[in-house]
Amino acid sequence: MELLDARRLTGPNLQLRGAGALVELRFASPEEADRALPLLDLEHEALTRALGLPPADLRRRRFIDREGREGAALATPAPLDALYTALDALELAVQRVRAGLRGDDPGPLSAALPPLLAARQREARPALLALVAAAEARGLPVLVDDELCTLGHGARSITWPLGQLPAPDQIPWSQLGAIPIALITGTNGKTTCSRLLARVVRCAGLRPGNTTTDGISVDERVIEPGDWTGPAAARLVLRRPDVDIAVLETARGGILRRGLAPHRCDAALITNISADHLGDYGVVDIDGMAQVKAVVTTVVAPTGRVVLGADSPPLCRLPRAFPAPLVWFSLSPDQPTPAAHHRRAAGEAWYVAEGQLVHAVGDHESPLIAVADVPSPSAAPPATTSKTPSPSPPSPTPSTSRALPSSKPYAASPPAPATTLAASTSTSAAAPASSSTSPTTLTASPPWEKSSTTSACATLAAVCSSASASLEIAATTTSAPRPPPCSPSPLITSSSASYRTTYAAAPLEKSAITWSEPSPS
Repeated sequence: MELLDARRLTGPNLQLRGAGALVELRFASPEEADRALPLLDLEHEALTRALGLPPADLRRRRFIDREGREGAALATPAPLDALYTALDALELAVQRVRAGLRGDDPGPLSAALPPLLAARQREARPALLALVAAAEARGLPVLVDDELCTLGHGARSITWPLGQLPAPDQIPWSQLGAIPIALITGTNGKTTCSRLLARVVRCAGLRPGNTTTDGISVDERVIEPGDWTGPAAARLVLRRPDVDIAVLETARGGILRRGLAPHRCDAALITNISADHLGDYGVVDIDGMAQVKAVVTTVVAPTGRVVLGADSPPLCRLPRAFPAPLVWFSLSPDQPTPAAHHRRAAGEAWYVAEGQLVHAVGDHESPLIAVADVPSPSAAPPATTSKTPSPSPPSPTPSTSRALPSSKPYAASPPAPATTLAASTSTSAAAPASSSTSPTTLTASPPWEKSSTTSACATLAAVCSSASASLEIAATTTSAPRPPPCSPSPLITSSSASYRTTYAAAPLEKSAITWSEPSPS
């Protein structure tokens, strides 16, 4: 038996619905796996009990790797303040069982406990657990990592260092709340869909926070270039006080390595599945990859929507046990896809017909907009392109920003200078090199890609805008609502197109705050 990997899981993932620890193992034969796995259950149970951790069964996922060898991933749920301890216990169980399989005496369990008990005592954070329990009792989202704890999301969030957490009765609970979240994953089209949805909601007057493989953007301004599609990027966006809605591209690597950052979202999209990145983390076939991507569907609120590409066979084979209503999208209404069967059962679907985006519920079809008229998604310019900084949004004043109850700064206004992303609905020539004030000119997506992503994003836009309208992110400042940066998009319903957001003014202290975040890893 060989230990391949051991890691913490900080959010919903392939095997758990929350935080925990995981080990990946390789066995010499199926027979060795059959012998080892029951012994691992017993060792883990004994260690968990001795360490005072909540009792939890090991969740097994057996697989055959690409070389035909037997493997297994074992995961156990654990409290947020015991993830390292749970991981140490899991690794120790593997060591003891491996010794026993070799015929060696692993020794008494009591001899291995003192270092683990000391580590458990150092890791314990009762103040964190009390704060999380109080937030969950109020239905509020929580974000926790190695340094920070955040209650609420975006414009309705407050963040503290873990070592300076207030008591639950010191929290201004009425100021905290959720913002709409869309999770977007799949093999191809993720970034295009993320940018398109960000463009649509920005046209409705909201400030989108957007993560993609090209970087993190707020209100379509790049604040951090690079590949940011994991949970660290999602937490960064969800902690920003200048974000009204989060559009998060979610890669399979982050799902497998750490899990999702948010435990609840309003819409989840899986564009398609193809045979990319197979072989990592025990995911060796295309249906297994579809199950990994489908983790995003497990956190959709019952009032939200799960959106799947009907033209992708692996998605059509997924079990239909989703927590929210299913919506299919397709490039054609005529193919015998699940979308057609879904419609016959009075289900919801989107497709493109004669150049029009069509919304269908059962037999009722509603052409909405010509694909050519949909705002094109913005794209990050190449690294070699000269970028012209545009004026950054003004930093929040003490009356409109939220300060942390700490002398150590952790959150604030968007970093400056920001890069303006220009959108183009058709291919156009780049601006002359001598033009220092012109934004970067972008090339439009290919027609087939635009048709596909438009039909995919339509439901996300409608669901997220509906969620925006239902959330009370109402103004308590004297500043006027932000005007829409472009004409309201037809993809946003009329009720939400006029929706505007301003920010609550209730600083906990008058200290200045700045923004910092850990690296993408």
